[in-house]
Amino acid sequence: MKIIDRLLNGINIPKPECERKYKKAINPNRVEEAILIFLDWAKDKYGWKKEVWEEAFKLGMELASEFYISIEDIILIQKYKYGGIFGFFISGLIHDLIGDKKLRLRLSSMSGVGYKFKTGELEIFGDKLVYLGLKMRGGKIILHGNAGNYVGREMEEGELIIEGDVRNWAGYGMKGGKLVIKGNAGNVLGGKMEGGEIVVYGSIGDWLGEDAKGGKIEVKGWNVDENQTLGN
Repeated sequence: MKIIDRLLNGINIPKPECERKYKKAINPNRVEEAILIFLDWAKDKYGWKKEVWEEAFKLGMELASEFYISIEDIILIQKYKYGGIFGFFISGLIHDLIGDKKLRLRLSSMSGVGYKFKTGELEIFGDKLVYLGLKMRGGKIILHGNAGNYVGREMEEGELIIEGDVRNWAGYGMKGGKLVIKGNAGNVLGGKMEGGEIVVYGSIGDWLGEDAKGGKIEVKGWNVDENQTLGN
């Protein structure tokens, strides 16, 4: 046995590299296949239902694992111009992939991008993103553009930066983290807020902090005056 052991130790057997390289290489086929599965699943779903949002998110996570999708593959998502809950699906795809990496995407007119985002940095170029950073748990999201309603809703941790304007209910039910709005904000900013921090560099609408129980809201805009309608 000792002679055999010495002979085996003297043989240099290279480790297989093919599977590792396959997983790291950008492969449009597996991304396209995952999207086709999502579209088939979504065709009879009601996008306004919260349980559908969670299902789309979980489907993204499952397909990312099943098809060995890498963070490098995700950039191919940009060429598919789907709206609605496609954003929740994208959030599921990247959820366990991004780690401490930085990802840049061009995305517009969809909901749920950054849902339960937890680590890394997501930089987005686009507009009309609804529920951006919903239930965000960490990391950093930057949007170069304007956002729709419910930005940072029920946000728990992390930093969400909007370089443009947001519509209504930004930071609604926010529990932690920091929401920075470089432009203007609509009505009910920080409604039902429990914690965290919101900073607005532009102007705001009415009902600021309606039913808020905690947290901090700082408005640096020029049109905030004694006639502003504030929340209770």
